[in-house]
Amino acid sequence: MLNVFIAVDANYLKKSETMVYSLAVNAGERVNLFILHRDIPTAAVARFCRNLSKQNVKCTDIRISDDLFLSLTDGNAHFSTAMYYRIIAPFVLPRDLDRVLYLDADIIVNKDLCAFYNQPFGDRLLVACPSFDADSDEIARIKEKIGLSAEHVYFNSGVMLMNLEKMREETKLPQIMDVILRMQPVLTYPDQDILNKLYEGKVKYADRDIYNGQVLGYGKPDKAAPEKMAVIHFAGSAKPWSYKGLLGVGANYYRRYRLHRSPALAPFLLLQWLFQLPPGLLYKIYVCLRRTSAR
Repeated sequence: MLNVFIAVDANYLKKSETMVYSLAVNAGERVNLFILHRDIPTAAVARFCRNLSKQNVKCTDIRISDDLFLSLTDGNAHFSTAMYYRIIAPFVLPRDLDRVLYLDADIIVNKDLCAFYNQPFGDRLLVACPSFDADSDEIARIKEKIGLSAEHVYFNSGVMLMNLEKMREETKLPQIMDVILRMQPVLTYPDQDILNKLYEGKVKYADRDIYNGQVLGYGKPDKAAPEKMAVIHFAGSAKPWSYKGLLGVGANYYRRYRLHRSPALAPFLLLQWLFQLPPGLLYKIYVCLRRTSAR
């Protein structure tokens, strides 16, 4: 069984459904999914779980009520307080779990992740992949700001296999909350910066080109072609469900798992292919016609 968790708000719950569906249909084992959130309506969570139960996914609803998280935001619309839930996951997930896989909502799982999930940790607390820009000047500045060594390989927090037992032994919740609050003024990628700070020197690195293939949606993938990636991660703001990323790199993999719910989109993709319409215009036409038909 694959123990997996997502950390979401109401806006990202529905978007997570496609990710979990892609994980489940490719998995060689049953998926045991934990949904970490603060205030998503019970009916929405139940509908989400009901849809995924058909794919052999068992869902567990975990509500996080700590009001402290209400003040943890940097004002950037690209982020939400839900991103901090993955940091405290070892202390809110069931104590009998010894490992868990975290996946961002903006991911498509394109291959079976059982081997990745069951790999040995050694003495490490988590398994993650380097960020696509780990060697960039921007990341060098971030590392300096948050007090990371120059040698540390900055990892992307969108895919993490957590060694829960060892995390609970070596870190405590009050310590983590203190780090979160102290680092607020210097954070760029809030949860990712904090995770890199907490687990510097304690990370086992996996192949980024396979297990966290970061594509920007409107640009080119970092190295490997999407078809070779076990995990396609639509990093950045151009998500495959947005007009910026609708027809971008790797978006066809998103549609592969999404079109069974949105067949009306198919004719518009054909129009784009025939007439080379700009993705933004195509998406606006699609939305406009959907609104008109709903009246």
